Amino acid sequence: ELLALLMQIDLDSHIPPQLYIAVAELLAWLYQLEQLDKSLPPKSTV
Repeated sequence: ELLALLMQIDLDSHIPPQLYIAVAELLAWLYQLEQLDKSLPPKSTV
């Protein structure tokens, strides 16, 4: 549902206020994934 709503918004346009919370939660989730990835040991390429 969020993806469908975001796809209706033109690139470089403002995020509608009714989507602020959903977008903030998505960005927080992506940030957490990035931090988790940084804390894991590097993958072996052997």
